[in-house]
Amino acid sequence: MQKAKRKSNPDSRKEAILSIVTVVLIFIASGIFWGVFEGIIEGMLHIDENDSELCGSICNILSYLTSGIIICILVNKRSGKKLSKFLSVRGIDIPFMILMVLSIRALQDIVMQIITLILSDHMSISSENEYSLSVIYVIEAIVAAPIIEEIVFRYACIELLDNKFRSWNIILTVSIVFALLHTYNIQGFFAIFILSVAISVLYYHTRKMIYPISIHILYNASCLIDRTQFRLFETPVITMKNGFYNFSLPWIVLQFIVIVVTCMYVKFSLHNKLRTKE
Repeated sequence: MQKAKRKSNPDSRKEAILSIVTVVLIFIASGIFWGVFEGIIEGMLHIDENDSELCGSICNILSYLTSGIIICILVNKRSGKKLSKFLSVRGIDIPFMILMVLSIRALQDIVMQIITLILSDHMSISSENEYSLSVIYVIEAIVAAPIIEEIVFRYACIELLDNKFRSWNIILTVSIVFALLHTYNIQGFFAIFILSVAISVLYYHTRKMIYPISIHILYNASCLIDRTQFRLFETPVITMKNGFYNFSLPWIVLQFIVIVVTCMYVKFSLHNKLRTKE
């Protein structure tokens, strides 16, 4: 990865860090505001459990929209970089995006299995929260969340830090913050961290929002599938061990194959593009 040019002025770095802190605080504050609003509405209207999930999803969508609008205005004011500049869809490689989602999930499964082997005999963790697949929750999970989160953590954070720090420092910082805000347990942290690093690298080098948004949408959609029901060679793909995901050996082997296929595709695709330019 090429190193980004860094400005020598320390004040510009301090300003960039302050801007990132502001972006994250706006994102969190919006969630808190609409969470409080949800509680007030449920108390006033005596909403039951089923309608509570609907109300929660609606408030979450409103939270995403509120923070997204405010943050776009902030980034435009601080950096002068309008979001519209990064919304080009020309030259998008759709098979690559699908393979990226599969390989991200494959790498996540491999890392989570390593964590299971190391920690599951010594501790237990709580599993991730489960939600009913209502229409409004699906809209929240595969439309509102991916789009706004990518605007916040890829467009806003990376553009505000760009040229102030080295590329890997930017990508790792953004990914750690992103993972911390999505942490359910130790396996969840590393899974989300891997996702964030992959799409941050893509955005950093392409400056096309279509890649992180599309991959995030496809990733979230795949997370709505209950893989505990899957079987491979008559063996359950996933079992639980003290709250940890425990993957079968055939599944882990399959994930390695997915990663190898993706690497081969990327190498072949880049080779063809280089030949075309020549």
